[in-house]
Amino acid sequence: MIKNSMIYTIGTILPKIVVFLMLPIYMMYLTPAEYGTIQMINALVGVVSIFFLTSLRASVTRLYIDYSDNKDSFTFTIFSFLILFAFFLGTLLYFMKPLLGGIVFNEIPVDPYYLFLIVLSALSVFPVVPLSMMRIQEKAWLYVSMNIIETLLIISFTLYLLIFQDMGALGGVLALVIAKSIMAVLYTTYTISSTGFHLKRMKILYLSSALLIGIPLIPHFLAGWVNNLADRLIIENILGLEVLGIYSIGAQFNMAILLLVNAFNMAFAPRYYKMMKAEKFSQKNFDKIFTVLFSSITTVALVMYILVPIMIRLFGSSEYDADYSFIGFLLGGAIWHLAYIFVVAALIYNKKPGYIAVSTVISAIFNILLNLALLPILGILGAAIATYVAMMVQFLLINRIANKLTYHTYQLSWKHYLPTQILYTIVIIVDVVLDKIILFGFSSIVLILFCFKSFIDQIKVNK
Repeated sequence: MIKNSMIYTIGTILPKIVVFLMLPIYMMYLTPAEYGTIQMINALVGVVSIFFLTSLRASVTRLYIDYSDNKDSFTFTIFSFLILFAFFLGTLLYFMKPLLGGIVFNEIPVDPYYLFLIVLSALSVFPVVPLSMMRIQEKAWLYVSMNIIETLLIISFTLYLLIFQDMGALGGVLALVIAKSIMAVLYTTYTISSTGFHLKRMKILYLSSALLIGIPLIPHFLAGWVNNLADRLIIENILGLEVLGIYSIGAQFNMAILLLVNAFNMAFAPRYYKMMKAEKFSQKNFDKIFTVLFSSITTVALVMYILVPIMIRLFGSSEYDADYSFIGFLLGGAIWHLAYIFVVAALIYNKKPGYIAVSTVISAIFNILLNLALLPILGILGAAIATYVAMMVQFLLINRIANKLTYHTYQLSWKHYLPTQILYTIVIIVDVVLDKIILFGFSSIVLILFCFKSFIDQIKVNK
């Protein structure tokens, strides 16, 4: 699992590092408002694609083991359904443009961005099955290779359309459409070559089983989108595209932490399901993995928080000069997400996705209410605080539920996460409220030493 986790980490971080290195180019060729437009489209694709049933990725990951004797027919059934459903829903949404266009977009022109929104959302279904297959089969290198290819395509078309064609925000979105269309062909080719063309072997049983797991997760994914991206929509409506551009630039740094967390989850979830089925679970090992990761991620988040203002001042233009202290709370939310994925794995294995949706919906409500309350007062700092609180509430709720319903899997004790997170939060508040560099530095050193102590203690305990 550690080996695959490292491969996923390298493969997913490397493309994002390249994208991160492109930030100076974005800040050179795009105004904050134009960059905000691209991020707004990405945020909308995130929510619309959920209705294209991309939540079935969890179904494929979970049921692939159950249907191992007929895995080719199962995966081909789900893949075919997703493509047909995407065509149907995409067509329906296109003809609803007169009704929905003005509702969806505020400062952004409806044409051509509404069409791009539908196309990008429909294209999001193509990687669902093939990437899930690669994860289950532990083909980590193939998984990350596809990820790298897509990233290189996006970067190539983006550079061409921004620099040589000077197309601004339109070029940034068009580059996504072209790159993801090419990837859709590659994903289709891979899936058919792996599973064969099994029209006669498609079964309603496979589809119904997948929908029984995937559909209840739709509220969960919607609420997850609210926790991660809905603040973009609220910021755009309350503060405008220019402020959204500043917030989105800062949020890009938070992606580094989320990439580390999600890369681990890609390796953790499939291996966890196999271990549970084989009854090879060890509470001691999972305690060690969680404590080491939680301490490490917290330390990386703190270092990232310190470096962000320096890097933006070094590479950004004067248009992007702003207070980026809000990033500390976004990074804190990513740390809570790390604890969350450990707990969610147990509930999905025990086929209790509804409880995941409940906790995520409640946290999403917190997020929206806090955004609406804090944005007019604190600006984008309020949006970051709302995300932090929502992610914390989401984890605390799901952990309490899981401890009651999955007692035979593992228990995540507060001793493994609460002291570290409290120290991290104090450090960020000290910097934001007091703005004292010496006190902030001292607090940072204390937190890093505490994380290091937790790391060493777990190694000693598990020797």
